[in-house]
Amino acid sequence: MLSLGSHWNRKMQEDWNRFGSEAFVFEVLEIVPAKDDPKFDLETELSLLELVWIEKAPPYGESGYNRPGGIREV
Repeated sequence: MLSLGSHWNRKMQEDWNRFGSEAFVFEVLEIVPAKDDPKFDLETELSLLELVWIEKAPPYGESGYNRPGGIREV
């Protein structure tokens, strides 16, 4: 979406346009292995991991483009 110029986060899109893709780093923080369990819900697992990582490394202000409370910019 950033490369197409249509990312929902306006500030991130502005910085992408201004500084280019080489100014950004995207990392895989954790891999969720698939489980052969009918009770396993990937969406729930990902939501929980997101909360854990937000607490470990708050992605706000100078450290990222998220806002406390998880409210997306539109």
